[in-house]
Amino acid sequence: MQQQSSSRALLYHLLLLLLRPTSPLPDGETPPHVRSNPPPAQLSNQFCSSNGIYFRQLLAGVDVAKPSKARTVFETQSFKFAKQMQNYIYLIGDRETGDTVVVDGCWDPKGINKLAKQDGMKIVGFVATHYHWDHVGGQVDYEPFKSMNVDLPGLKDFVLGSSKRKRELNNNEIKRKAWISSIELEKTATRTGVPREALTGLEDGSVVDIGARLRLTFRHTPGHSPGSMVVLVSERSPNDESSGGGGGGGGKPLFMVSGDTLFPGSCGRVDLPESDPVQMWDSLQIVKGYSDDLVVFPGHAYSGSNTTIGKESRNGLLGMTKKEWMRGR
Repeated sequence: MQQQSSSRALLYHLLLLLLRPTSPLPDGETPPHVRSNPPPAQLSNQFCSSNGIYFRQLLAGVDVAKPSKARTVFETQSFKFAKQMQNYIYLIGDRETGDTVVVDGCWDPKGINKLAKQDGMKIVGFVATHYHWDHVGGQVDYEPFKSMNVDLPGLKDFVLGSSKRKRELNNNEIKRKAWISSIELEKTATRTGVPREALTGLEDGSVVDIGARLRLTFRHTPGHSPGSMVVLVSERSPNDESSGGGGGGGGKPLFMVSGDTLFPGSCGRVDLPESDPVQMWDSLQIVKGYSDDLVVFPGHAYSGSNTTIGKESRNGLLGMTKKEWMRGR
């Protein structure tokens, strides 16, 4: 048992070395290579469950933001970068009403909208797991984007529309709702140029209902960023109260979108200026409290498209003791 604990501590120490930046990306990720075994085949990353919940997992640089489809110099650069960053973007909605939200819809809003329409769905809102630019877009202090003086597409395009001319003509009329942690709301507005009033702040336990049956429950999981959140997706029961407050409700979670809190075999970086490894440990314990069979969909494709709480408890960071974690950091 002692040998197994030492091995896990060594693995985490190596993980943190891999997670340190190898290029000057202010908020980005450096892909770790920790887990080599692929996720179980039965955990589909493109499915529509039998209860009518719509779900699509889109990989930046592959499903959207394809370099081969770039039409401008900026798109050529950003789509190549998107493929490097390996962000996952999610569409989650209600098949009955056709309403869906986009989660972390960065890089290629037009491509994301097109796929949703092809599936017969209408994007009615934007959910951000955290405010880093590869998840919400906006200002990027990294070349070549800094010299181009062009914001990365994302949250602003979904909330106000993609056409700058139309936005100006319509006085920045808010077209869609957007939700992000209240802790990161002001910084998100500054980074993306989205009016503060267009953003709804989330607290730990906040609930948002979409369509007739979809419920999103948010848990505050700081560590990678101060306001990082995971999203629990469940089917709403007829007696559940409407969206807005804390307290959850809904049935047993169908799955979790973990943002940069938990990846298969690893977690989001904890060496960024606003990161905190101690808070990340506490957040991982929150995530660990859900059932072993809960499927987890991460914010990046570095080490797999999905995993489960049980798998990460047996083979990943959720199986570490706090002493091992703190020794490894």
